[in-house]
Amino acid sequence: MPDEEQKTYACPECGFHYRDEETMKKCEAWCEEHGSCSADITALSVERTSPDVTPAEAGAQPSNDVSLHEMEQRWKRALADYQNLQKDVARERMEMGQYATLRVVERFLPVFDNFHVAVSHMPKTEDKTVLNWALGVGFIQKQIDDAMKDLGLTAIKTGGEKFDPMRHEAVGEEDSPLLEQEGAGGVISGTILREVQTGYEINGKVVRPSKVIVNK
Repeated sequence: MPDEEQKTYACPECGFHYRDEETMKKCEAWCEEHGSCSADITALSVERTSPDVTPAEAGAQPSNDVSLHEMEQRWKRALADYQNLQKDVARERMEMGQYATLRVVERFLPVFDNFHVAVSHMPKTEDKTVLNWALGVGFIQKQIDDAMKDLGLTAIKTGGEKFDPMRHEAVGEEDSPLLEQEGAGGVISGTILREVQTGYEINGKVVRPSKVIVNK
């Protein structure tokens, strides 16, 4: 043990004793900054200068090699936690963006539908003024369609498809004269005969189901 008659100062970080407080402070500062002892500083400790006393008897920490290994493990765990946090934040941002896009498209769909209906009922005429106006409206319609596609909006398939309650809404049933047994080339029961209103989805999430007439 350190000489009881000689006052020593123990580093609160590693436990090494020093004969002067200034050296102890240097050891403490080094340990706090680097997480391990400095060989140059601990060489001045009472334990290192007293051959009869070992660092273990003085309450010193394990060797620097062990400390560095522990620090490496802690760093790897901290890095893994940080990377997982980055992934979680990125996923949450993506989900929030998709949700916001979904809400915007839902609000815009009625306008989208009405515009298509208006264009489909455009009167037939030979008037060049009306024809030029119709051409301009057609360009606007294409711009709107392209914008919706850029948002990820796609029409849900209906004609000839098997009715899917998750993507289709049946508003009526009809008997098809082509109904035959499956595999015989006819229209199978539950098959969609025609579409009443187009449905849409974004990235696999249904914005609005398609309204359809199905075969009995």
